[in-house]
Amino acid sequence: MKQFFLILGTTLSLLACSSKNNTHSVIVGNDADEHGCKKSTGSQWSQIKRDCVQPFSVGIKLKPVSTTSTQAAYILVDKDRIEIFSSEIPGSVIAQKINDTEWKNGNWVVKKINDIYELEKDGKTLYKNN
Repeated sequence: MKQFFLILGTTLSLLACSSKNNTHSVIVGNDADEHGCKKSTGSQWSQIKRDCVQPFSVGIKLKPVSTTSTQAAYILVDKDRIEIFSSEIPGSVIAQKINDTEWKNGNWVVKKINDIYELEKDGKTLYKNN
């Protein structure tokens, strides 16, 4: 009789722990954008590559100059243009080559000085890859 109540108690405890009313389920990786890039994997659409890329895997990492910022920026270098990925930019920005050491798009400027890239916004250096 003790075994019966032990088995019954265990069964009821297990049934009480199971939830049949779980109507909210999260599907991991179900966050594709209009290009099919999944933010949860760090993928973003690249205008230069015309494909989903992980900027941190294929780009050049630029570290913030400010000690208060922890977010890095990434650039993809093409022949006459550079694609900029930053948390300050929705998507990315393409900077066009001005000369051998400078690329520009509006208030964004990428400079290459002695093989070190600098990313400026409104004339202020925000990121470097040194």
